[in-house]
Amino acid sequence: MKYVISAFVILVLFSCCGYDSGNTAPGESAGADTLHYLVPYDSIGIDAGDSRYVFGDVLECRVFPDGSIGVLDWSITTVKFYTPEGEYIRKFNPEGTRSGQFRGLNRLDCDDSGIIMLADLFGGKLAWFNSEFSLIEEVVFTSQEGISPRCVYSVPDMGFVGFLPVFREPDSAGCEIALFRGSDEPEIIYRRKIALFDPCGNYQKATIMVFTADQNGRVYISDRSEETFSIACYSPEGDTLYCIDHDYEPVRRSQEDIDSSLELASQNWIDRTGNDEGFNLEPTEYHPAVHTMMVDGTGRLWVKGGGVDTLYHIFSDTGEFMYDCMLVMPDWQETSGWAVNIGPYGVVANTSNPERYPVVYMLEEVTEVVPLSE
Repeated sequence: MKYVISAFVILVLFSCCGYDSGNTAPGESAGADTLHYLVPYDSIGIDAGDSRYVFGDVLECRVFPDGSIGVLDWSITTVKFYTPEGEYIRKFNPEGTRSGQFRGLNRLDCDDSGIIMLADLFGGKLAWFNSEFSLIEEVVFTSQEGISPRCVYSVPDMGFVGFLPVFREPDSAGCEIALFRGSDEPEIIYRRKIALFDPCGNYQKATIMVFTADQNGRVYISDRSEETFSIACYSPEGDTLYCIDHDYEPVRRSQEDIDSSLELASQNWIDRTGNDEGFNLEPTEYHPAVHTMMVDGTGRLWVKGGGVDTLYHIFSDTGEFMYDCMLVMPDWQETSGWAVNIGPYGVVANTSNPERYPVVYMLEEVTEVVPLSE
């Protein structure tokens, strides 16, 4: 299914959002500005019919080195593969309890050679497969009372960088971001944050971090601050390469959003303890300055934050701010958000909790030169 979004629609969207890149591209006159945006040019997914194109619950999708697109369908523990044009190729269903098999899947990634990484992070298992889906290596997390990473990114030589909860009971807890390779024990710890433990989870607010890793093994980490936009870039060996400090104006969460998160946390507490006695969570009032980070094939860092789900700040591979880019997606179906995967081999996105049916979109970055008003 092809998608064409008119320049008029793009300009209206940027105008409504108050967008101004503040940049003049090389060769342009001072009387023009360049708008950057991500738009879909094709899609995969139908409501009913051919099962090869029908999805149950798309948890993740990504572009592989050969241009093919992998779609992780959590509902059937399956990854379906498609050509760059969206034509079905094959599927891989590693469901089971033996080595190289999973009871569920919640992470899909790959390295430069196309070796596939699959993980059931809540189940504590991660495995690497070759292009024929033969198992190469498996890591089962058995240390620290079965605690496994909550998010992972593949790096060279079948390594992965993960976000790992850390508990130093009875009085402290937090998390660390570390490199693993062939074992559930960290090879390099890039950053660790620990605070006094409290059963309500306020320590998580004090220690949470945002991170990503690129195809060369560089790691980007940001303390999840509501007031400052700051990111550190580390070499694969753990040395600090550079830091990014970007201007940021705190964005307050809506009261509805705050109340909803507080209600959910309260209900989880009641489910665990049987009553609300002792519950004392202090909700955050502002959106995080850095919410998500991803690195594209040219080494540019894409950063989303500040409560604007459709705006990305883009930095060069040496940390200089380049420009802002707006995500513009079809509005034909209601969805709670867009899960965008910006990777080294392409950009894809899928609907989160769609009202109608799941769709995977292939995206491209487009520019529009716009005369500045006098």
